[in-house]
Amino acid sequence: MMWACLLLLTVWYAATHGLLYPAESETRQIRSLNGLWQFRLDEEGVGETERWFAMLNLPQPTILMPVPASYNDITQNITIHRHIGWVWYARDFFIHSTAPRWVLRFQAAHYETHVWVNGQAAMNHSGGHLPFEADITSFIPNDAKSSKMRIVVAINNTLTPTTLPPGELVIHNPTYRELQTHFDFFNYAGIDRSVILYSTSKTYIEDIAIDTQSIGYDSQHVATSAVLNYTVTIGGTNQTDAIRVLIQLLDANGMIVANSTDFQSRLVVNKPNVWEPCGMNHTHLCTEESYLYTLQVTLYNDAQQTDVMDIYRIHHVGIRTVKLTDSKFLINERPFYFHGVNTLEDSEIRGTGFDRVIIAKHFNLYGWIHGNAFRTSPHPYPEEFYHIADRFGIVIIDQTAAIGLNKPEYFSQTTLEHHKQITREMINRDRNHPSVVMWCLANEPQCTFSQSKSYFSALVNFTRSIVAGRPITFVTNLNFNNDQCVEFFDVISLDRYIAWYSDYGRLDQISNIISQDLSNWRLTYPTKPILMSEYGADTMPGLHNDPPFMFTEEYQKDFYSAYHISFDNVSSLTHPDTGYFIGELPWTMFDFATEQSTVRIGGLNRKGLFTRQRQPKAAAYKNHSSAFYRDQAILCLPTHDLPSDENVYVSIDEFREKIPLTTYKDYTDYIDRMVIEGETNVLSSEDPVYYSMTSGTTAKIKLLPATSVTIRKLNESFVLGFHIVRRSFPSSSSSSFNQRVFTLQTGRKPKMFPTSKDGIPMGPISNLIVEHGGETYALERAKYIRNECSKKNVPGILHRLWPNLMFATTAIGSTFAIYKPDIEFYCGKHLPLINCMVYGSSEGYFGSLASIHTDEYFLLPTHAFFEFIKEEDIEQAQPKTLLISEIEPGHRYELVCTTDAGLVRYRMGDVVNCTRFLCRADDLVPLPTEPVEIPRIPLISLAYRVGSLLDVFGEKTNEVHLMNALQQTVHQWKSQGIPVDFCDFTSYPKLDASPAKYVIFLELSEDQKCKINAQQLQILKSTASEEVNQQLSKANEVYEKVQHFKVLDRLDCILVRSGTFSTFLRKFLWTSRSSPTQIKPHRILKNEEHIRFFYDNQIDTSLS
Repeated sequence: MMWACLLLLTVWYAATHGLLYPAESETRQIRSLNGLWQFRLDEEGVGETERWFAMLNLPQPTILMPVPASYNDITQNITIHRHIGWVWYARDFFIHSTAPRWVLRFQAAHYETHVWVNGQAAMNHSGGHLPFEADITSFIPNDAKSSKMRIVVAINNTLTPTTLPPGELVIHNPTYRELQTHFDFFNYAGIDRSVILYSTSKTYIEDIAIDTQSIGYDSQHVATSAVLNYTVTIGGTNQTDAIRVLIQLLDANGMIVANSTDFQSRLVVNKPNVWEPCGMNHTHLCTEESYLYTLQVTLYNDAQQTDVMDIYRIHHVGIRTVKLTDSKFLINERPFYFHGVNTLEDSEIRGTGFDRVIIAKHFNLYGWIHGNAFRTSPHPYPEEFYHIADRFGIVIIDQTAAIGLNKPEYFSQTTLEHHKQITREMINRDRNHPSVVMWCLANEPQCTFSQSKSYFSALVNFTRSIVAGRPITFVTNLNFNNDQCVEFFDVISLDRYIAWYSDYGRLDQISNIISQDLSNWRLTYPTKPILMSEYGADTMPGLHNDPPFMFTEEYQKDFYSAYHISFDNVSSLTHPDTGYFIGELPWTMFDFATEQSTVRIGGLNRKGLFTRQRQPKAAAYKNHSSAFYRDQAILCLPTHDLPSDENVYVSIDEFREKIPLTTYKDYTDYIDRMVIEGETNVLSSEDPVYYSMTSGTTAKIKLLPATSVTIRKLNESFVLGFHIVRRSFPSSSSSSFNQRVFTLQTGRKPKMFPTSKDGIPMGPISNLIVEHGGETYALERAKYIRNECSKKNVPGILHRLWPNLMFATTAIGSTFAIYKPDIEFYCGKHLPLINCMVYGSSEGYFGSLASIHTDEYFLLPTHAFFEFIKEEDIEQAQPKTLLISEIEPGHRYELVCTTDAGLVRYRMGDVVNCTRFLCRADDLVPLPTEPVEIPRIPLISLAYRVGSLLDVFGEKTNEVHLMNALQQTVHQWKSQGIPVDFCDFTSYPKLDASPAKYVIFLELSEDQKCKINAQQLQILKSTASEEVNQQLSKANEVYEKVQHFKVLDRLDCILVRSGTFSTFLRKFLWTSRSSPTQIKPHRILKNEEHIRFFYDNQIDTSLS
């Protein structure tokens, strides 16, 4: 009897001071006792009376049972699966006398556990899911170098009114025992987590507590200092005066950043790297790591610190703070939004058994859905979960196993004391994890009973003294006006199943009911933030119906969408001044086992976003937003083609205010994840159907995803443009929509398409393009084509090859206009040349041809959300934007777009002219015949690319300035009787000259009938630089002013040989990754090899 009392004191003492996670060090050894153990049921409950713990082997029948694992699903024996009562485990092992102290630790066992070592009682523990341990050194013979040891464990999974969770055993007859519970998961049991043997010195580090007291920040919110409080508890001796301790905080590179020699003190860290929660717009992705320090504690037996007694390291120290306001949850003084999925520790065969494979898969999928938080419902998880969460910055709400408290007798003093015990054990185990930001003391207690109010008042008061700097919550499924316990807690955590357990099938009612519910709670408790910690709908994978019905995958998707509307309306993140809602945690991540019933098909709760086999259902793909949207805290724009259940901003102004303008570099990491890793739901919830690759001729190569919506909108743009073209030609020349379209399609990538015998490419180029005749091409036809192409200086090659050709189309606006005469020569007088029918790019398709006579386009507001930056504001990082209704003719703007493929407020780099407003007289598209008011519809044309600027001292010379100056210069030469024409040009800023200057390379073309002579050539060479400089000063006044102050020298205009630009195109631009239709002229050279090429081709004595 005295031994039993001593044992109880030992176990309680350990629980009070916390249990450090078993970790190897220079002074500690670890040995796993996992494996196959002897196992048997004790259906009569006689094992302890018959002293099975003292036998060499457990009485037959026994089987082998894996540890760790729940025993219920290991066999095909239904009796073992549904067993209620005692089971026994046993195993032998050898221990070597290599350390003065050995500790036997159970990471968890469910529920009531008795342990014997070598036939002697070693420890008892009540409660599941938390560790317990005992010093077993006294059971090891002192004089033996090695000893055979035997462990016997008895476990009882019977729940009672005083256990947590509670339950009641009902014995219907000798063969029918029923455990009545008030929770919805299977009561798995056994040694479900690891069994470990570890050693320490006689005097050892028993416990460590460390927490961040404060962090100082500068004006940019960069951490400048941090203060950490710590306490070290020593075990094995009461004589601590002679013991010395060294505390060292090491950064990720192993460098010491703070130290101390006190058992209890504080550490000050200068310029700390703070631990950040993932998934916020100011933090990292949830697949990237947060910053962790290592706390190293060393015990010495002497003041000189030479005799090391014990060393222990905590590798997951995160510097971070947690605070609450009346409407926000702050981590590191910044609002945090809980966005993830709760889960239940459950898997096939293993039950609640610990398995690193299952944990690794869990976090892999958590990264896939971009979750940044979860609640450990219905009980604390294995500590390895917390280690990974620390590493990736995933936030945890740590919950006790107190679920199912829904009878008055469950709120007893005995239960309260046990509740305090498991709360203390949980906090002491998990308090050093930065990922743990809040304690949850219970799930769905029936707080309408008078007993419950005093019960939770006492429990919360007890917990306040040990919270380790975290707020406290509990989950309630009651209404705002009948929950008597919520007043004691810091955060209101709600559990709601509208349109599932009530209002069956009424998805249309969710938003109104939830919105009103949240409002009522807020009015009743205006100083407490609100979290939706549980909501969900069962879904049978593969079950579909339209309209959505309960249990279908469509229903689960729409169920979540309906809830999100209510959440976003009061979110503290999107409404920082008025919002009070701090997060959403659906139930649940995976389907899990329950007791069998008529509502649990196959004994499973099927609310998972994934099946029990970890395969996604449809709702797993339709996250609240894509990865980019979630990381940037972006909602959706309100547009007429969005479903009503989508999350939207209140207004366009709110969208523009909260979301910054973006460029391609904001998307590179996300696109790499899509292209390299095959990740989905990154920029858009819709998978890309191909990646559009830019040619790289005006900037670095970009990869941009296109979805099926992109393709549909391309087709729509073509149809509209083609309709305008057909209306513009005489009816006799109009042809059907089935006419064949030919195009230059690909670069020199070998074997992309099959070719005919004569080398003409054939094959399906796209869904808009027919074959070039395929193998039916006749030899005569091939011969004819060769003959026609061999004719020199004969116009109309396109018309001669295809006499029925209706028109030719290419880019003829902006600086492309200099090529228009050449292309018209190929067309001849019988074939019209019009501008491209679609204004598009790798980013999307945004406009349609407005007229066959100009280079103007309509922008299509249904294809993207457009914004415009004034030309004078383009150099600003985040300039103010205008809407399409605010731009005016005669002005230039940089185009900004938000697209279906996931680009958000994306700066296109295209500068467009607003040319005019469409009027009824234009008759470009059918307009209403009635005198209705037509909105102002601006027409635009492409001016230049933002990157195409010469800008040495702020003069901002663009390609239009240069082209106008060169055209005027050529006009001057022609007026002097010199028969030349403008062919092409490029330029670069020569910054190594003093002062700096522009260098322009100009190619001219001669009149074939009238060659220029040597004297005229000398005039060109001698006057080119001065003439172009004068004309550029007229075209760009700022350039003239910069030259006036002599900070920019007169430009050099260098004439290059005929054919130089064609050679440059073939040699440098037309590569295997680009097609002729992609290539854009290089107006500014940035490559030294390219610059040298043009210098090497400058004219010496003749044009040819």
